[in-house]
Amino acid sequence: MLKMSVMERNRLIQQYELFLTMILEDRQQVFPLPIRDVGTMMKRLSYVNRRSPRNKSVTGRGILKYFVSLTLRDRNVHSSVIGLTTDSLWKSATSHERAEYVIMSKDLNKRMMRFK
Repeated sequence: MLKMSVMERNRLIQQYELFLTMILEDRQQVFPLPIRDVGTMMKRLSYVNRRSPRNKSVTGRGILKYFVSLTLRDRNVHSSVIGLTTDSLWKSATSHERAEYVIMSKDLNKRMMRFK
């Protein structure tokens, strides 16, 4: 793996801080769960359209990461910044906010089992 330069690392930290602040200022982008219908979420995640269905289960944090990536999609954002932003949002979320994502992940996993 290539080592990251100090300048690149500092740029990613600044990007992370900027995007985290941006999302925290408008939490409604990700909290509450933007899509509550399991069928719609399945289509958005396109699990049913894959040739080989996903073997890995979906997590609440993984769904949050999907919505964070959608929020930042028009920007040139490194995947590590998306991961760090997601981690911070997940840790700062209330138990109710997390529960919405966890319930959706359980429902998605049950539905995906039908396609295997």
